Amino acid sequence: MVTIEIHEDVLAISLSGIDRFLAFKSRLEVPLAHVAGASVGVDPEAEELFERSLRLPGAYMPGIAIEGRFYRDGQWLFYAVHSGANTLTIRFHDEDYKAAVVEVDDPEGAVRRIREALAVRGSASA
Repeated sequence: MVTIEIHEDVLAISLSGIDRFLAFKSRLEVPLAHVAGASVGVDPEAEELFERSLRLPGAYMPGIAIEGRFYRDGQWLFYAVHSGANTLTIRFHDEDYKAAVVEVDDPEGAVRRIREALAVRGSASA
């Protein structure tokens, strides 16, 4: 199970249960200032980067779980996906990761919360 939380100026992706084990990670935290955006589904750019990437470390069992860090051409992706039905992509800049592709209960709601937090942050820094 993956949850997305936004606390002050930090976006946190938390993994629990078997996801923690398969991804070799329990939490990924990124400053909101480094979040470039979020969208429902797998972003085409992230999908292209994922193809032919190296898994370092993680699990790659299509249809069951794709979890962990994936590397290609000097760029990292973070995946935490099971069936792929409720995925969202969070894009980053100025981070080790280019993007995180995760599966959550309510991807539309998560994307809305991320966009609202980015809008509030943008209006607060203006």
